[in-house]
Amino acid sequence: MKPTLATTVGIILWLSSYYFFFVPLEKNYQSSSFMDKITVALIPNMALHLAIKVMSAFEGKAVGAHWSNIAEPISSVDPLALGHVILMFLLNTCMYMFLAVYVENVLPSEYGVRKPWYYIFQPSTYRRRGGGIKSRPGTSSEPVEFDNNMPGFETQPSDINVGVEIKNLRKVFGRNKAAVNGAGKTTTISMLTGLFAPSGGTATVNGYDITTELDMVRDNLGLCPQHNMLFDKLTVSEHLRFFWTGLTSSEATKEMKELLKKLQLSEKNQPYRGHCQGEADVLGDRIGIMAAGKLVCCGTSMYLKKFYGTGYTLKLSISENEQRNTILTVIQKYVPNASIKASHSTNTTELLITLPTETASTSILSEMFIELTRSKQELGIKTMGLSLTTMDEVFLRVGELTDEHLANETSRSSAEGTPEAFHKVLDERMTLKNGQGRLEGLKLVKEQFLALLTKKYIYTLRKRKLMLSQLIIPVVILILAIWVSNKSFETPEPPPALEIKLDSYKKPVTLASSTDPTFSAQLASVIGASYKQVPNGGSVLTAISDLGVSDLAAYRETHIIAAEVNSTNFNALFNSIPNHAAPLAINIASNTLLKNLDPNNNFRINVKNHPLQSKMDALLEAAKPDPIFTQTIPFMFAVFMPIGLALLAASFVVFPLEEKLCNAKQLQMMTGVSPLSYWYSAFLWDFFLVFLVVCVMTACFPIFQSYSVFTSYGGAGVVFLILLVYGYSAISFSYLISLYSSTVAGGFALVSIIHIVSGMILCLLVHLMEIGDLLTMAGKVRWVGRLFPTFGASINTMRFSEIASNNGRCNILSDEARSLICDINIKTIPSEYRECCENCVELESKCFKPTPYITWEYTKHGLEMTLLRRALDKNYCTWY
Repeated sequence: MKPTLATTVGIILWLSSYYFFFVPLEKNYQSSSFMDKITVALIPNMALHLAIKVMSAFEGKAVGAHWSNIAEPISSVDPLALGHVILMFLLNTCMYMFLAVYVENVLPSEYGVRKPWYYIFQPSTYRRRGGGIKSRPGTSSEPVEFDNNMPGFETQPSDINVGVEIKNLRKVFGRNKAAVNGAGKTTTISMLTGLFAPSGGTATVNGYDITTELDMVRDNLGLCPQHNMLFDKLTVSEHLRFFWTGLTSSEATKEMKELLKKLQLSEKNQPYRGHCQGEADVLGDRIGIMAAGKLVCCGTSMYLKKFYGTGYTLKLSISENEQRNTILTVIQKYVPNASIKASHSTNTTELLITLPTETASTSILSEMFIELTRSKQELGIKTMGLSLTTMDEVFLRVGELTDEHLANETSRSSAEGTPEAFHKVLDERMTLKNGQGRLEGLKLVKEQFLALLTKKYIYTLRKRKLMLSQLIIPVVILILAIWVSNKSFETPEPPPALEIKLDSYKKPVTLASSTDPTFSAQLASVIGASYKQVPNGGSVLTAISDLGVSDLAAYRETHIIAAEVNSTNFNALFNSIPNHAAPLAINIASNTLLKNLDPNNNFRINVKNHPLQSKMDALLEAAKPDPIFTQTIPFMFAVFMPIGLALLAASFVVFPLEEKLCNAKQLQMMTGVSPLSYWYSAFLWDFFLVFLVVCVMTACFPIFQSYSVFTSYGGAGVVFLILLVYGYSAISFSYLISLYSSTVAGGFALVSIIHIVSGMILCLLVHLMEIGDLLTMAGKVRWVGRLFPTFGASINTMRFSEIASNNGRCNILSDEARSLICDINIKTIPSEYRECCENCVELESKCFKPTPYITWEYTKHGLEMTLLRRALDKNYCTWY
């Protein structure tokens, strides 16, 4: 579940962080300060956006981005350079890496020991780690003593340090988690090595506390895990180089080759997969055995064998089984309490006799073997061997004693847990109430179908966090799309008047040339600090042409206007690339002439550009046959809706993938569940969830919309149909993808990417092609997109929002705008603006008629939903 949830959150954060900053930045880019742009670049995808923007600007200048201009700003009015963005990338790398390490250490997790939030301020965090044993009161200086009277515990030696000391260490799992009924060895080792955080108590390793000095604990502790630590993708040699620490690469390679040669290993991984008690016998100085979560014995190998063992085992191969009692009688002359441990026959008979250590001393055993050797032929003895109790036998004996102890403490109040009671209940459940026997035919199919539905219901409850997130996200994104659409209906304030002057440009250079010194002085006074005289009275046109050849970027950005004056003419020159250069050049010429006519007064002509769009134009926008918002709103829905729909569809791939990977699906098929019952039960439950989500999403339109735009003329029913048909097809598409995915997270990510690409990119591509009258190409892309459910839902939602916003434009008109356009005395209003008027007939204008949402004649709408249904039928064929 966690990888799937992480994928969901990652997709949402990546897309939302981009659009959240992209829209306001591009809307106010010219007025945004340099610090605003640098701050936005702290978001990686926005930094990438700015980098592409800078590179595009250089390409537009026919210069391109190179190392030579990496610190050069975009333009004279925009100081942002590609070098700034690259520095932000480096800063983001360091910042997010630090956050990843910090959050990993402090965030609560199932594995690992969490550090306090302030650990980065602790000196011990940066202190170099040492080694060796740390002397601490109560450990090395005060050895831990066991009670000598406790059975199974050997007295601790006083001349060695305590390696591992347990102090009330315990681990409590959550209420909803089941722990394996083991002794607790793995859990204890996991806490000692820091895999699990202890719920209480602590432990020390060579004096270092596992709760506060885990790094030092790991330096002083080695672990041979219960499972193999090999990696499927690495060969034997690669494993050796990987684990060979303390050597350089060349030294490790040399050692690896020598070891492979000595061991005669080929380049194949053949991992050793288990451990035996013999390892503990050979490697362990002192051995502790845990049972039922407690340490039940501890001591040297010899001590444990003596305490729990039955003594020596005499192994004899004899020719006749009838001789075993005779042999036992001979042995009992020396070891009276000897007994037969086991006896079995193949070609020869093998006899195992137990010799308790209490009576089987070394001297007695010597005399016994002399007697057996002397009477070897008479007794039919072929071979003899003597062995001491093994650690495997000790381990089994400890387990037997523990089981006996637990059995004595636990009494059953009834016979409900007996095997007979279990089989009785099983037979009752497999038998009908009327005694007809086991279920068969349709009744069996019915019970299987209900059981599969129950399983899906329980699965949903257990995965409620994932499911709730998948079901809520589409609703939240739809609300966001409606909210953004409502902003499009608001009447914008007209932009303020713009004063046109040279100071608006960054570091302008104005070339000028004049044969009259008086005019030169007056021209320099009007132009100001950017004035630059062409040397030696040369031609301005020649100087500008030479500049364009030598430095095209400076020619485009810094040389806004120029002037050339003689006794009869005043030539005002302007650059055609910067905005407002032409009126600025004329204004400079006008002010220079004014200065020449009256040099004693500081008269000046100021130029302001007032926007052509007045507030009245914005007020009447909704009255137009094709308002601007009918183009922007579909774009918003094409951007937002595929994200939510993709995550909704991706959630349906999780269950079948998990069942496939754990072989639960195969097991159900083997036990008689039909594919139809399996898939249709899952589909029925998933479609029920989709139905709930679609109902909530449909309810969002009347709740959050403005001016009843999306629900007028039956719009609510149309959007309900679009989303419901999408869910019908998207579920089966997810089931299809689950058949070809090998991991849950991979399948979830694959479905999400397919839906986002097909629902957003292909949909916008078709939309832009249709706007550009590339209908033939748009039709080809459309047929490709129809293979994917989200494309149909997204393109239909776009068409729906386009038609809905156009049908609802009359609702958006304010009373002020309606009183103006519907006034019969005003003859200058175009007739198409008066379609929303109630007196449209009197005004001799066409009356407004809503565009139908679904029609077979409308080329941009209608066919997609039919193909969603076809896609569903096609996907069903692959389920088996």
